Amino acid sequence: MRSGSFVVQHNAVSDQGEQSLRISVVPDSATGELRGLRGEMGIVIGPDGGHSYTFDYRL
Repeated sequence: MRSGSFVVQHNAVSDQGEQSLRISVVPDSATGELRGLRGEMGIVIGPDGGHSYTFDYRL
């Protein structure tokens, strides 16, 4: 386990029924052992309305 923190930027848009979402690690915001972290999160909404997330990152 690594210690530290980071900031994400959340951008969500709904345009005529089309939705998009982007959640990204703010560059150079990571501290401690997470310093240098880069990445993006995605959301998957299942047919039953359940949500799950992915986090693709690199250190």
